[in-house]
Amino acid sequence: MKRITITLCMLCIALSGFAQATDLVIDNQTPGWLSSKINYGDQQTVKNLTVTGYLNKTDVSFIRSLMSNSLDGRIDLSEAVVVDGLSSGALVVPKDHTVQYLSLPKNITSMKNIFGDSSSYGAVDTLLFDCDMSYVSKGMFGICPYNIICGERVDSIASGAFYNDSRLKTMYFKGKLRTVGYDAFLSSSLSKINMNALDSVKDLGYRAFEPLYLDTLYCPETISTFHASAFSFNSGAHIYFGEHLQKIQSVEPLSNTYRSSTYGFNIAGGSRLNLHFKTMIPPECDVHFSFDYHAIYVPKGAADAYKKFYSFKDANIIEENPITNLSFSEHSVAIDIGQEKQLIANIMPQDADDQQLEWSIADDSIASIDSNGVVTGIASGTTMVYVTSVATGITDSCRVLVRTNVTGISISQNRIAFANIGESLQLTASVLPEDATNQNVIWSSSNTNVCIVSNGLVVSTGFGTAVIMVTTEEGNFMTYCTITVTDPGDIRQDVNGDGTVDSQDVLEIYNYMQEH
Repeated sequence: MKRITITLCMLCIALSGFAQATDLVIDNQTPGWLSSKINYGDQQTVKNLTVTGYLNKTDVSFIRSLMSNSLDGRIDLSEAVVVDGLSSGALVVPKDHTVQYLSLPKNITSMKNIFGDSSSYGAVDTLLFDCDMSYVSKGMFGICPYNIICGERVDSIASGAFYNDSRLKTMYFKGKLRTVGYDAFLSSSLSKINMNALDSVKDLGYRAFEPLYLDTLYCPETISTFHASAFSFNSGAHIYFGEHLQKIQSVEPLSNTYRSSTYGFNIAGGSRLNLHFKTMIPPECDVHFSFDYHAIYVPKGAADAYKKFYSFKDANIIEENPITNLSFSEHSVAIDIGQEKQLIANIMPQDADDQQLEWSIADDSIASIDSNGVVTGIASGTTMVYVTSVATGITDSCRVLVRTNVTGISISQNRIAFANIGESLQLTASVLPEDATNQNVIWSSSNTNVCIVSNGLVVSTGFGTAVIMVTTEEGNFMTYCTITVTDPGDIRQDVNGDGTVDSQDVLEIYNYMQEH
């Protein structure tokens, strides 16, 4: 039986020695040698691969060949440097395969059709595009990934960049977009983007995001000309235009024809829109808004001005009194763990029609916020609370510090004996608990003729005894260290501070002098 057990153990050890890797991290310092870094067995089983160092076309071709085996999980090339760029079809995924995640090398400055141009090729589920490029051009990826994450450098999407792409589902932009060309996503399958990326857009082309059907759009304040076909809308959708809007362009410049949908807007399930304007002066537009189809909301007192313009003369014009400014009473607050605080958001004008507010918090592990603006501390740290007007999208923020209170203090030494004037020693104080928010302390000396202290550094200035005290800024918790400065020639000094001059004092002076 013992022999069988030993044999089984040895067999298990042997089998484990032949087990192949599914996760590999390779530092390839010599371009073209990546394949030599991975043994044949691992090439058949690797599922997740991270490569650093340098890559050339041979290495990229080798990575592509691994996709035919088991490499279909995470491929991270973000810290690798490509020495000769990515050629057309460089990362074609084999038919009937899907790579779950791929991050491209950051040093790439140009590429074209890297995933091939055939719908029969396999797919990339999520692509991280965080390269040294500020734009996404037409045909850059070829057959598009399902989901694309663009790094902060990307601020421009070329016209037709994703035209007719049936795979693309979501786009997430880490930075802010500046330009989105016409037909950028026309006829694609795009269903979601993070709309805050458009806050700084200055040029939004016609039919740019036509696949996106919106219920609400807060038009970027930077837009002066809005193309009616830039987005698609569900019937009854609300569009809030900014103060810089000068023109609504419903005619497509290249075709010079009206869209087949109502008045240049692409509206699903009906033909009604709610358009909200901030300006007292109507914007220029080539649309005739009828009473039956659109509700035009204008600032209080602006109805007559809009009625004088042909585009609005037959429209259902409604004067409204919206929130124009929203501001916290305090933009920075501090609370304790478990403490509640009511945040106050001031609305202007005070008689605004729709005063609904939406509250949110950046990190709900630090604090929580309820629908009435009451913030509650959960854990030590700092986060941001945001309040937003539901009607207008105007927002403001407040910094919330959740404190860990000070409960005490300790000092590195409680007694110091100096033998000469001018000696020094560094004391350290520890505020308790270690994660207390306020770590500030105050140092002081009871007798500066004996010693002085600065940030815990004690320097003897004369003979005698003094007490160095350190006090927490929060809570006034205090501890101390007794300092005795003894003339080496006078053994009658009460060195140990017990109130008497005895043999123990002499022994301490003797030991001190021996050590120094």
